[in-house]
Amino acid sequence: MVNFIITTLFALSTFALAAPAPLESGADYPDEVVLLTACDNGKTGIELKIQDRMFYYQDDYARRRGEKYQDKVLQTQIHDPSRHDGFNYHIDWDAGKSQDDAISARFPNSNHQFKVWGLPADGAKGTKANLPVAGNAQLDGAPFKCYKESSFGKDTDGFKCRLIFSCTRIQREVRFTNITLDDEPVIVSNSKCPSSGGVKNASPKPINAKDAFANLREAVKNRLTTKEYDIGGSNCKIIFPTLKIPRASPGYNDTTPEQIADILIKEIGAKVEAKRTKGNKVCPGGRFDKHQLSWEQVLYPRAGRFEIQIAAQTNQQWHEQTTVEFRVRCPCSDNSGALSWLQGILGVASFTPYIGQVFGIASAGVTIASLATGACDAK
Repeated sequence: MVNFIITTLFALSTFALAAPAPLESGADYPDEVVLLTACDNGKTGIELKIQDRMFYYQDDYARRRGEKYQDKVLQTQIHDPSRHDGFNYHIDWDAGKSQDDAISARFPNSNHQFKVWGLPADGAKGTKANLPVAGNAQLDGAPFKCYKESSFGKDTDGFKCRLIFSCTRIQREVRFTNITLDDEPVIVSNSKCPSSGGVKNASPKPINAKDAFANLREAVKNRLTTKEYDIGGSNCKIIFPTLKIPRASPGYNDTTPEQIADILIKEIGAKVEAKRTKGNKVCPGGRFDKHQLSWEQVLYPRAGRFEIQIAAQTNQQWHEQTTVEFRVRCPCSDNSGALSWLQGILGVASFTPYIGQVFGIASAGVTIASLATGACDAK
């Protein structure tokens, strides 16, 4: 069995700066985040206006899903210890050299006081998107860690902003999500001529692949790990043998199973369905008769696993939080060209950003590998 892996770290190419949302006072927000940005009005020459800013979100994962920020500070209210010529300049976010002479600001709505010092220069060698950088930060005295970012967004006043750094609490949990697809496909097809009775006895056509994965909703709701769902073809089935779903809690969104189903339906199912092929063939219908069989064929990954892992940000020893697996069972068939087919389905992990936007995760991967599902079902 061939083993081939594509792994992609998730990095949003854009970030949302929707209109501010109301603040909830008196609550603790372990996933709160401060964004350090470089912003301008998008014009050039004498019409160019620079207005950098800090944004505050109560929930970093909500921020990654495109939800609204709760507070912001404009450049004129940010203490910048570096010297500049004129009034139209970007903040050097690395200008703070010590806690006593840090870049700092007070958010007007929440009254949060933020300080940051010791950051590397923007574009400094060795800094990589989504990874921690040197330096320190505090929000109301609580220690924060900053991460290099590389994305773009637009604020409500039309200013275009480039996200330079994001800073979150040192003590928080972060998530990693990975989708693994088995490196062999299963052919679901009604192309085989029936042994008797003519084409009226042919196998049913494959159902829509999105409908096949939609069965996950019922399986999760009722914890159906052994139920086989008919997907057409020669007695082909899809099952969901592993459904590890934690109870709803402050650290777990109970809509996650529905969101996982949406990923499988809208991304994997849609891409599988887009590759459906059709044709016609002549089958014997009796002693002297010949009948035309209209056939259709869909190729699925033989198996797949969707995992969400969590870890403390300061000690990234990952452990499993959520796991959903699927298996597609069909009579054995030729799997030649499996890797090229699966790479085409993934579009080189084209749906990884979608995963991040839905789950608000810090990173994500898509992998093609052997899931050791054993031999295919006998005919």
